[in-house]
Amino acid sequence: MDNPFKKILADEKLPEYLKGRVIDNLNFIKLSLDVSELYTVKVPEVLGSFLGEADKEKEKELIDKLKNKKDDGVI
Repeated sequence: MDNPFKKILADEKLPEYLKGRVIDNLNFIKLSLDVSELYTVKVPEVLGSFLGEADKEKEKELIDKLKNKKDDGVI
């Protein structure tokens, strides 16, 4: 099997419009990766931190109630 890359002429230059299209495609791929990272990593991370803080506050309130409990059976 012949190597197709050996058939490429080394002296040929790519047209400018083709270079632009390649760069545009790379920018689109980078943008797609950034958007997917935003919705799959950043948003859940932020929501988790909000929920985690609320849970910590509730946990602290419950611990304070237990510490100050007067054996009346109510938490």
